[in-house]
Amino acid sequence: MNVQQSIINVIFSLDRKGFEEALLDITKNILTYLDANCCIFFIAEDDELIPDIFTTIEKPRLQSCELVNNPIGSMSNWVSQNGLMLILDNSKKDSRYEEELKLIGSIVNNKPVIATIPLICLGDLAGILDIVLNDKNSIDEFKLSQIHPLLNVISFIYSRRHSESLYALFRRKRPLHLWAFITGG
Repeated sequence: MNVQQSIINVIFSLDRKGFEEALLDITKNILTYLDANCCIFFIAEDDELIPDIFTTIEKPRLQSCELVNNPIGSMSNWVSQNGLMLILDNSKKDSRYEEELKLIGSIVNNKPVIATIPLICLGDLAGILDIVLNDKNSIDEFKLSQIHPLLNVISFIYSRRHSESLYALFRRKRPLHLWAFITGG
């Protein structure tokens, strides 16, 4: 996958696709690029993380999560409190990892590597994204850094996916410079 081309394709297709379709396209690209198994999304609402949707590489479609609400000591809870990405695996002996496995255990196999990433849009936490890699010893951190612009697009889409349209967002009095937001410029 060419990350730059993927970003351009996503941006230019946002007006033709619904939020769900755009979110699925991006997560499929991320799963393929990172050789990951699934992505799991959590909504951030009133200081609580609520399991929302997930997709797997085997069944690339957005599916509703049937998970318990987020345990206090989990990776995703720590990420929502600190606003920082966290990557853990079984070798780290970190209790946050074990709590995350309890949370997402019905979706994943074995003892995966989990990258838990805050989805921040316009300064607010919109949600959390878990990227899960089964049967891997580590995540390629260079590749993970390369998808940062796609994660920005996901943050934007995810925070707006229940909105009526992107048009309403762009009618704001203060213009939103989407390209600068996505590329970090």
